[in-house]
Amino acid sequence: MTEKHNVEYKQSWHDDYLKWVCGFANAQGGFVSILQKAQKQIAVINEAKFNDRMLKAIEYVKEHGKITNGEYQKINDVSKATASRDLVKLTEEYNILERTGVTGVGTAYSLKGS
Repeated sequence: MTEKHNVEYKQSWHDDYLKWVCGFANAQGGFVSILQKAQKQIAVINEAKFNDRMLKAIEYVKEHGKITNGEYQKINDVSKATASRDLVKLTEEYNILERTGVTGVGTAYSLKGS
């Protein structure tokens, strides 16, 4: 079976969804992170495809609201090129983050829809 990632944005959450979501993640061999933003939107993420650096970055964004390439480099002890590749994946391939700014120092990444 091919590995996949899933992101769903929900306007509301009911606790009875949790059994279904966890069962799905276990069947896929992954695990789940549930992110709640501003009491309105909830993102459910099957984290099977994310590397440890990406998961650390998602946690950082949850706590700080955004992350820059420099911050990604610092918290993961990686090069600028590695940080850029990971951030592009989180933005364009996995559709988890959205970028503000075009390039350079003013560019930051936040959870999509926040």
